[in-house]
Amino acid sequence: MAKLDPSLVRLSHYGLTVTVGPPLKVHLRTDPSKPEDARLGVEALKEVLGPHLARLEVGEPANGGTSAAPTPAAPTALSERDLLAHWMSVKGQLLATKSRMDYQAIHRRVLDYLRAQKVPVARLAKPHLALYRSHCLAQGMTPKTWNKHLVAIGGLLKVAQELGAMPAGPLPTQGLLFGKQSVRKSSTSWGAFTDEQLALVFDPDHFGALAKPHEFWVPLLCLHEALRANEACQTKLRDFDFEATPPRLWVRALDADQRVKTEESERVLPIHPALLELGLEQYVADVRAVAGEGLLFPYLRFDQANGYQDVPSEAFSRYLTRRLGEAREGLVLHSMRKTANNLLKQRGVSEELRCQFLGHRHESLNSTVYANPFGAQHLAEQIFPHLAFPIDYGRLRYEPGRFVGVLRRELRRREKHSARRPPAAGQA
Repeated sequence: MAKLDPSLVRLSHYGLTVTVGPPLKVHLRTDPSKPEDARLGVEALKEVLGPHLARLEVGEPANGGTSAAPTPAAPTALSERDLLAHWMSVKGQLLATKSRMDYQAIHRRVLDYLRAQKVPVARLAKPHLALYRSHCLAQGMTPKTWNKHLVAIGGLLKVAQELGAMPAGPLPTQGLLFGKQSVRKSSTSWGAFTDEQLALVFDPDHFGALAKPHEFWVPLLCLHEALRANEACQTKLRDFDFEATPPRLWVRALDADQRVKTEESERVLPIHPALLELGLEQYVADVRAVAGEGLLFPYLRFDQANGYQDVPSEAFSRYLTRRLGEAREGLVLHSMRKTANNLLKQRGVSEELRCQFLGHRHESLNSTVYANPFGAQHLAEQIFPHLAFPIDYGRLRYEPGRFVGVLRRELRRREKHSARRPPAAGQA
């Protein structure tokens, strides 16, 4: 058969015009006042293009004409297990551990819902997801959390399309995100401590009487170094350098049980002079003598989803309730970090400095491309004069050996627990 003109084919036998469009689409222009023309046109197409088209059907008239196109291929059958495994291999492995586990939980949740509704992924449409959204909101999910869920679901459905398990075209997630105003109204923002609340929290008679190392040191680290809870809890002895000028703390993920939230979260921080005054170096020496190199809190149990922060976070929440009562509403361990950042902002410290200190991304081409990060000495000079808190450091000072007995007892308890349950990866 002679090669067809890709733009126009004249079928003189019927007096019709056929435009050959993108792959799998042929646009047939006929007179809408003559329905018979559509039938004759299809016959013409079969005659001329038959060897190249598997099937032709007469479609609905559009723009004054009739189109004929082959039926799209049916979606490929794909099991949920194969779909999840393929997502993991092409997308999941690129995510941080916490994000990957969050996405996997979201995928399982939506697939369980669709299975209960007897809706296969191949037939999933926007109305199904709209009903699922209503279902999630009725269970207390916020618009902000729903938006996160929808992004995760969209990534899974995109993989399904790539595998041929869903029809090509716009994803059924389109148009189901909540707008910024709805998200802003529903978002929960942890509060910052006032000076009066900090004085109550760190009152030496109460805070100084706390019995375990994580109860004492984790809140202090989160406040003075603006650390995330798990950043403080996963710290290892090798992450400290007390010989440097100024002494330094590395926030990094060198082992399987360490993680950072973003690339910018991996950073080097000067150690606040108040922590040195409190005896942090002496506590590190005690841990090394009792447990060797390893975690700063070597008895904490690792959790795949939350790292080491669960026990310290819960302990601090209970302590806040005892000290502040109803006034602790909106205050959690993470509020220590927010308090530090808020204080720096109110004291006029630049956003670029604050971002580097807290491990946030500073959205500036000049900062990210054309300049190196600030050094530890500069951070110390620009940050620490403004991080002053109403705390009686002298009365809270750590006495060497104070937690040695507690460390040994907690380590024995963990060893008994580990005998029944293997330790997590990276926790020796």
